[in-house]
Amino acid sequence: MARLAASICLAVAAAQGAPVTFSSKELCVEGVAAPLEVEVAETQAQRNRGLMQRDSLAGDAGMLFLFDGPMAKGVGFYMYRTLIPLDVAFADPDGRIVSIMTMTPCPHEDPRRCKVYRPGRAFVSALEVNAGFFERHGVEKGDRLFDPQEGRCDLAPDDEPITGGYRGNVSPTAGPGRVDSRVTARKTGYRPATVRSGLPALRLRLYPLVVPTDTSYPGISGDPTPVQVFKTF
Repeated sequence: MARLAASICLAVAAAQGAPVTFSSKELCVEGVAAPLEVEVAETQAQRNRGLMQRDSLAGDAGMLFLFDGPMAKGVGFYMYRTLIPLDVAFADPDGRIVSIMTMTPCPHEDPRRCKVYRPGRAFVSALEVNAGFFERHGVEKGDRLFDPQEGRCDLAPDDEPITGGYRGNVSPTAGPGRVDSRVTARKTGYRPATVRSGLPALRLRLYPLVVPTDTSYPGISGDPTPVQVFKTF
């Protein structure tokens, strides 16, 4: 539920007034393989209603709040008359997540007593999902929200095919390997991973690479199935 300065009266009216309807769309979250089905809150009435009085939310569903312009960093969301705990990701104009917060239902009938969750950064959109969703999928600040490409979330809009050799752990072959030959492959579903080896933790992203059946690389032992290679960023 979005709360802007001086909008408490509007929020109460939205909670008690006529039903508010929403359109829906698919939305990708970087690091999550399948798109989410999100309701879109883009009018003041829709943003004020939000996910109020919902008993549940599907695991692959959410609500996307869109604003007419950048919201000041002091603006936030609250959980007035919201029954389920939620995660919220605030995003900038490029869809980059600038803050992720977990929100709990407000027990008060007076909305002025509800906690306000402020991202501390300007934002133009926000995505609400079930609490724990972002942690479970390894989604972090800096990841992106974007529309699916041909119904899939494999590639963010500005991603390019991977080229070159990358050192890392190769699967399904046993043990570490190295792709020395030049390859080109699409990113086909990726997730965050952290590797520690006595050095400060490096954030890596794991890319499955599709290797042609007639090609073999050192460390892959001729296995034609997709392999996974760590690439630093």
